[in-house]
Amino acid sequence: MNIICALIFQSNFLITIWSFVVTYVVCLINKTPTPLLKNKSSFDILHDHSPNLNHLKIFECIVFVTTFCSSCDKLSSRTQK
Repeated sequence: MNIICALIFQSNFLITIWSFVVTYVVCLINKTPTPLLKNKSSFDILHDHSPNLNHLKIFECIVFVTTFCSSCDKLSSRTQK
């Protein structure tokens, strides 16, 4: 649900298209490799081949990357936009 909310709010989409966003996120999760499946996706396990990702569209949303800083204190920012 966090991924869905992030895509809707950061991309300035209307709340009326939430069903499309939910479907899109489920598709992404099913096609994303996971360490639990030995770096294979659930799609890969079910269909015995890698998923085709050419049809995916880009959501324009803000991305925050976690940065690990050994010299930072507890109150300093740990992400970069």
